[in-house]
Amino acid sequence: MAANRTEAEDGNAAADAHARIGAGKLWAFRLIAVVVLPIALLALLELGLRVGGYGIPLGFALRDDVEGEPRILSNPRYTQPFFGPLLARPIRPFSLPAKKGPETVRIIVLGGSAAQGVPEPAFGMARILETLLEDQCPGTRFEVVNAAITAINSHVVLGIARECTDLEPDAMVLYLGNNEVVGPYGPGTVFDPLASGRLLIRAALAAKRTRVGQLLENAFGEHLARGAERPTVWRGMRMFLENRIRLSDPRLETTYEHFEDNLEDICRAGRRAGVPVIVSTVGVNLKDSSPFASLHRTGLTARDSTEWERVYEEGSARQSQGRVREAVGYYEEAEAIDGEYADLAFRLAQCHEALGDPERARAHYEKARDLDALRFRADSRINEIIRRVAGGRTAEGIYLADSERRLRAASPKGIPGRDLFDEHVHLRFRGNYLVARTLYETLLPALPARARQKATGRPVLTQEACAQRLPFTPVDRHDALETILTMLEQPPFTNRMGHDRGVAELSAEWAALGKQTAGRGLEEALATYERVLQSGDAHPFVRHRYAQIQLQHAGRPEVAEAEFRRLVRSFPSSNRYLLGLGRALAEQGKSAEAVECFERSLRLVPHQAAVHSNLGAELTDLGEPGRAVEHLARAVDLEPDNAAFHNNLATGLLKSGEHERALAHFRMAVEIDPTDALAQNNLGAALLQQGEPAPAREHFGRAVAADPENALYHHNLGRALALLQQSDAAVGSYRRALALNPEDAETHRRLGLTLIRSGRAAEAASHCGEAVRLSPASPAAHYCLGLALLRMGEEEEGLVHCRTAVRLRPGFAEAHCAVATVGAWRGDVDQASRSYETALRLRPESVRALNGLAWLLATRTPRTAEDTNRAVRLAERACRLRGQEEPVSLDTLAAAYAAAGRFPEAVTTQEKAIRVAEAGGKREYVLGIQKRDLQGMRIRLTLYQAGRPYRDPAE
Repeated sequence: MAANRTEAEDGNAAADAHARIGAGKLWAFRLIAVVVLPIALLALLELGLRVGGYGIPLGFALRDDVEGEPRILSNPRYTQPFFGPLLARPIRPFSLPAKKGPETVRIIVLGGSAAQGVPEPAFGMARILETLLEDQCPGTRFEVVNAAITAINSHVVLGIARECTDLEPDAMVLYLGNNEVVGPYGPGTVFDPLASGRLLIRAALAAKRTRVGQLLENAFGEHLARGAERPTVWRGMRMFLENRIRLSDPRLETTYEHFEDNLEDICRAGRRAGVPVIVSTVGVNLKDSSPFASLHRTGLTARDSTEWERVYEEGSARQSQGRVREAVGYYEEAEAIDGEYADLAFRLAQCHEALGDPERARAHYEKARDLDALRFRADSRINEIIRRVAGGRTAEGIYLADSERRLRAASPKGIPGRDLFDEHVHLRFRGNYLVARTLYETLLPALPARARQKATGRPVLTQEACAQRLPFTPVDRHDALETILTMLEQPPFTNRMGHDRGVAELSAEWAALGKQTAGRGLEEALATYERVLQSGDAHPFVRHRYAQIQLQHAGRPEVAEAEFRRLVRSFPSSNRYLLGLGRALAEQGKSAEAVECFERSLRLVPHQAAVHSNLGAELTDLGEPGRAVEHLARAVDLEPDNAAFHNNLATGLLKSGEHERALAHFRMAVEIDPTDALAQNNLGAALLQQGEPAPAREHFGRAVAADPENALYHHNLGRALALLQQSDAAVGSYRRALALNPEDAETHRRLGLTLIRSGRAAEAASHCGEAVRLSPASPAAHYCLGLALLRMGEEEEGLVHCRTAVRLRPGFAEAHCAVATVGAWRGDVDQASRSYETALRLRPESVRALNGLAWLLATRTPRTAEDTNRAVRLAERACRLRGQEEPVSLDTLAAAYAAAGRFPEAVTTQEKAIRVAEAGGKREYVLGIQKRDLQGMRIRLTLYQAGRPYRDPAE
């Protein structure tokens, strides 16, 4: 048949073939145009950006030389693609030899904040695991890399695991599952939203790590974040308050699928690299962590809702009265109407536990956890998936570590609570030890033969022995609790059932530890650290904690500086250690060096609020207010809910002369945290500076209430009370300040001044004498002692100290006034006049100088009309400055009017002076060391009524 084809048919076939070829070329062209060409252009752009030095490497590890040795370093910006540059979460610093030693076993620990060891990774499961292994296999060097990061989930961990296979690990350990819903690409996240396809998620993550991705993020990231309502400020768990996910939400199924697929891929990456993978189940606080949020079932009618509320409230009332069995009856009625409300399940669990039924109690506690609509805890499905993926696969190098079962077995009645957890998921030391022990027992058979052969087979270190080796001291527990309590003061913790009771228990533990670790307890903790440091090649975490304790508790920043310098040399990519070094330098007044450290830290990670705040404080001290305020304001922008940052900004603004802005930020600080004693004190000081002693007193009082052991706060409260003429209360505050700090010269001086004004010159002289002894170069101290001595009649010695004050500070107007008054007493009018004139030249608004010179001109002879007229002007000015309710100034003005022959005005003014004096209830009034009494005022009134001026008897 083929041989009989016509020429036309052959021609048609050829045309068809050409058409097919043409169509193929067209589709190939289209493919090139649509796919290949854009990829090629993006590749060229990526290459160009890299060659041009744009962007930063965003891999998990960096390679660099450290003191001449090639090392593998942690990348402090690794999490930037997941959270954005403003919210990037810190990674624990590590520094590894580029070439692993033959006797080294390297283990990577992966997961979220619980795996990292929050609140302090130095005592977390990774560090304890390392300690257990070192004890069991002496001669083997273990490098346990803590690669866990706060707020990440399996989408992020998968990328880290794949990258870590290049670090020559001998094993990878996974403890994750708490953040699957709220972490990146989870249904409850505030970051990148949930996507149904894992390939899309992985493509997005890969793109963000490129230089092109960084270019787009820098150009449009902030705008896109606003458009997607993504946060630009890290606010911890409160960011997720609106992202409630009920158990029946279909998006959870997608989350579980993603989690299982990611676990499988992590295990697959380990198998391909020949690295054993230990996958752990996850423990959570069931008993002492009530649900964060409860939601009613969908479709609940109004009638059912009303009935549910009624029986639920009846049950709650009976539970609170201890009538637990009755409460269960009501709760079960509510459960029949709506059994999806998490708090209901939790209350039922509490009741069954109280009734001695731990099995039913545990079942309801687990149900409450699974129904919790703010899903910060791994639920039952998460652990089911972990057991399914990792169980029974030892031959493949996949090992299951059932930490959740271990924690449950170690808990009273099999229900984990505050005995193991500080809050919802973060473990206490005992909990971390139990998880580490489980990981250790699972990992030991998976270790390389070279390590297993060195295993001693001796009993595993006890919890107490681990605490000694790390070390873990009461000071460390105290600091960890402080971090936890700060977390618990924020939503969503504050919204939970039983919150106040839980915080009270932890606060009591914290307070008891504070007493235990003061003085000798602190020195014992430091001695423990020093023994560990001297025992050999100390772990960096040990040096870091030792430096922190020396800096924060012992007040030895020079010791902390030495340790931080060692850490910075070994970990040049660690912004954390640079921050510590900067703080240690700042505490020693080495501001220029501190600024250099803080600036280096910001070059590593630009958006660190704490670093900006510390840098701003040091620039303030260096006299660079413009730059200082810029950094202090940046800290507030990054963490607007941080009271300390508002306080620091306000302090910088105050030093820059921006009083109103400063007051606004001080007020914001105390609004955010009314218990912040420093902010309360600083706000009081700013108000005092503005001439507002009454509100200042209130804030100083709150500072004292928040921190009653702080001498400065009592001192400042005394200042405000003194200005409010509450002398007795002021004296009490000054005395409490001196009881706390008896060597404070300024408090002695101010107490002495208050006592002088109260007519207690002898007591005043004692304190002023102490002020002079403690601060012999202080003109103010000499002046106050001079005043006290003059009031006691010790004229010669008093004058010596007043003249010493003038010599030490020639511009000291008040001291010149004192010298002038003594000259007037002695009848040396010329000397007195010269000193008063000097005082007025120095301080034209000095009421003492105005009164003193006016009195001298009005009551001494010979005098001219010019003298008396000037006396009137000076006295009128003094009255304007002091107000019309001050008897001494009115008495002086009356004398000036009489000297000028203006007797009606003199009489009226003197009568007013007497009325004011009588209303004050005092027999003697003092302006500096000028004494006026009520009897003298009445005698002068009689003279003025008779048309006679007053002549000072000193004449």
